[in-house]
Amino acid sequence: MNKIEVAIRDCEGQIKILQNTRMTIMAQIDVLKEQLDNLERIRDNKSIPHDDQHKPVTLTPVDQIYCNEGGDK
Repeated sequence: MNKIEVAIRDCEGQIKILQNTRMTIMAQIDVLKEQLDNLERIRDNKSIPHDDQHKPVTLTPVDQIYCNEGGDK
């Protein structure tokens, strides 16, 4: 195989890789658009209760955890 044939094969391979990447990106964009549409419909649906006064959940700290074979503290 001469240099031109190798260059042609490499170029064709790169085009195929980029086309596959483009298809993957387009599919991801379509999924995100659908997700956005669904989220906007949920937001705009007045029959679904929304928590406008969102309060963060805080967990109480665990002071100490004992791990003994006998289960004793």
